[in-house]
Amino acid sequence: MDDTGDLGALRQRQFRAVHVNAQDVARDVLARLQSAADTSTVEALAGVFDDDEDVVLIGTTSHRLGQAGLREYLTLLVEADGRPRWEWDSVHVFLDLPDAVGFACFGQVVVTEDGEPARAPIRMTAVAVRTRDGWRLRQFHGSLPSDW
Repeated sequence: MDDTGDLGALRQRQFRAVHVNAQDVARDVLARLQSAADTSTVEALAGVFDDDEDVVLIGTTSHRLGQAGLREYLTLLVEADGRPRWEWDSVHVFLDLPDAVGFACFGQVVVTEDGEPARAPIRMTAVAVRTRDGWRLRQFHGSLPSDW
């Protein structure tokens, strides 16, 4: 196929040629997720996720698929009492492709309500994909132990 007239395809090939460190991608996505959670707005949180309809968000008690589901879940998070702060002890990259990075994180989530912090262990897996707007989460699965 001759795509000499298609600058989008040319840019995409050049874009993919840039090597990135998967660990840096994972940590950057986690930092942007925390920053968005700190703002407590659905828009900021949604901006960390891919705008594709295949987006998947799974929590301890629920899951959502697609953009409408994502926004519904994020609205519940924003309207809940307390704000989450994630403290990741380790970040392990399990998928390192030019346009996708998968990683698992282990640590604690701290939720402060009425000045009282509550801590719980958390485990999370995610897949971030490279988009025109940078790296965005396509899949997020975070869960707390059932006995917490």
